[in-house]
Amino acid sequence: DAYIVSCGLGAVLSAALTGPWALDAMVGTAVVGLGLEGAGAGLTWFSFSFLASVRMMRIVRVLQRSDASSGGAKWRRHIVYSILQVALFVFTAAATVMTLEILATPSTLGPEDSVDWNFAPAVVFVFTTVLTIGNSELVPTTASGRMLAIGIIGWGITFMVRRVLPLVRDIFLERKSGMGSYRAPQRHIGRHVVVFGTPTGPMLWDLLLEIFHPNHFESASEFDEFAPHVVIMLPNRQTLGHMRRLLMRQESLFFRERVFLLHGDAFFPQDVARASLSTADRALVLPNLGAANVDGDDAENIMRTFSLNDIVPPCPVTCMTHGAGGRLPLSSTSSGQNDFISVDAFKLSMMASALLTPGFMTFMCNLCKTVGDMNEKGDWSWRHEYEHALGMEIYEESLSMAYDGVSFSAAAWDVLARSSNC
Repeated sequence: DAYIVSCGLGAVLSAALTGPWALDAMVGTAVVGLGLEGAGAGLTWFSFSFLASVRMMRIVRVLQRSDASSGGAKWRRHIVYSILQVALFVFTAAATVMTLEILATPSTLGPEDSVDWNFAPAVVFVFTTVLTIGNSELVPTTASGRMLAIGIIGWGITFMVRRVLPLVRDIFLERKSGMGSYRAPQRHIGRHVVVFGTPTGPMLWDLLLEIFHPNHFESASEFDEFAPHVVIMLPNRQTLGHMRRLLMRQESLFFRERVFLLHGDAFFPQDVARASLSTADRALVLPNLGAANVDGDDAENIMRTFSLNDIVPPCPVTCMTHGAGGRLPLSSTSSGQNDFISVDAFKLSMMASALLTPGFMTFMCNLCKTVGDMNEKGDWSWRHEYEHALGMEIYEESLSMAYDGVSFSAAAWDVLARSSNC
């Protein structure tokens, strides 16, 4: 048998609160042994060593305050800290109330009024008391036990107000402001796209409309299976707020669940990890097309591109810049896993092609679609005709030698006259 000898209650409490807390906390036999009957139906030995859990609660609290992690890992750790604090308090309070009830059971109670206190019922009593739901089958009968029950209720309410509610509030506010993280589902691993840089809300909205355009998918089932997830990580909270409002539009109803907004930047490894870039299909670094200092904006985005290469080397990155500025070739270039695209170089190449080939610019404009807000009061009949004509493809056919020397207009009218579709 094991015996713990002390020099009074004060010495026991002092040793439990100031001694080696790890060793004292492991002396759980004192709690279990108190609920057992010894020889001659007497009480077995016990100690107050379980009060060392109070010191462990203080250590957990210090660890929680000194935790410097950020993002989703921060809140997961704080939730673990809170659970540990509750578990330690329930253990200490249960052992205390059991000890008080067993050692000071009033002799005035009859056998039918007595409660068989041991550690398991004590844990149930303390847990239900902390949650303020109560348990009618287990109630303390001693004055000290009842006073302790009042203290347990006060601690539970205080812990809920000072720890749980602020933690829930902070998690909600930080997730709403983009401080969460993205974890790709199993079937979407390697198929999501991460957007970095300094793009504006309208530019991102146009990008999303193009990525999730219905013409890219044959059916709704194909959209559900192959439509990618888009993770937008930006350092500007105002742009994230703008995107959050844009995603509330009715047009985004079918794809808003596939768009994830995060606050962060490509320069920080912890932010890149929150976007799960290591399992992404590609990263896009987009510029702010309305920036006043285009050179500075290009320099930042190029640095973001190389930062992503350093953090996650296997992931390919596409960087769009305002102009080549002597750093890049005329239109685009590839450097390892990087693709650089210059907006100004694309415009210049379009102008050069228009000069060399008359009608090239008109042809390209007919192929491209202008995106903008729809004016409900306008006449959109032309749009229906345009969309109807999109399904009509043009084929090239060689004409008969009989049209040799005939003018274009005469040949066209003759073809129309002979066509069965006219």
